[in-house]
Amino acid sequence: MTASVSFFKKFLCFTAVAEPSLSFLETFLPSSQPEGIIEKFQIDPSKLEMAKKVKAGEPGDSLYIKNLAVVVWGKQELANRSVCGFRCNAKKKSVARKALTPEKLGFIKDKFKERISAEGVGAAEIEKRMSKLNKFICEKIITLNRNKNVT
Repeated sequence: MTASVSFFKKFLCFTAVAEPSLSFLETFLPSSQPEGIIEKFQIDPSKLEMAKKVKAGEPGDSLYIKNLAVVVWGKQELANRSVCGFRCNAKKKSVARKALTPEKLGFIKDKFKERISAEGVGAAEIEKRMSKLNKFICEKIITLNRNKNVT
């Protein structure tokens, strides 16, 4: 096991499942988003378009998800949350942070699925790439918490 894989396994909220399957993700990420979610959560459409300006294909997935998460929650709010709301198992005195909003997480999931489907890849490839969604958001939260001056 490489150092980077073991590092991220410590911070993922799925301790028993290294790479969750699509059906497991759907438990936490509702696929049906409420109508007008962009207006409901006051997401700026121009910022949403900026988040989409990344590399096409699998190399751009990570940056796309991270940008989308910042657009939806904002840096300050995202830094004070966790993907599932569980406490960190690596730190004994840690407390559980508030979980990410399921509606917003579902919105990101739907946008990500639209991006992958537009590339015309198969179902296996979609499932493989969707399984990394929580990992990418977790990486962004870790990065934000590493910076002392979160703005």
